[in-house]
Amino acid sequence: MCHAWDKKTALLTVCTDHGEILVLKNNGEFLANVHEGPSGKQIEVCESFSRGYILGVEDSLFFYECDDDEERSPLTMIGDGTMIKMAVKELMPHDRNNKIQAMVINESETCIYILTQQG
Repeated sequence: MCHAWDKKTALLTVCTDHGEILVLKNNGEFLANVHEGPSGKQIEVCESFSRGYILGVEDSLFFYECDDDEERSPLTMIGDGTMIKMAVKELMPHDRNNKIQAMVINESETCIYILTQQG
């Protein structure tokens, strides 16, 4: 389970280990359930950025855009999940686990730093 606050509205997005995405008002009151998502897969990390959220699920990233005017559906998935590829110099076995464990976005939103289960 993970969560993040929207940078503009302070809405809280809560993600579950079953792939559910819930949007709450900043006082904790339920607002919406996002139906577009990695249903059935554990969402490991959730980071907000100026346009919405980035979710880390297994070895993929999912991008969501906020719509401040739409209370019933405040988040819309942008495209399909994007699989991460490891950039390393040494050869690695193909069974290496790239499951995302942590993520942070720099202040200018030009880089996403990801920590995987294998480092």
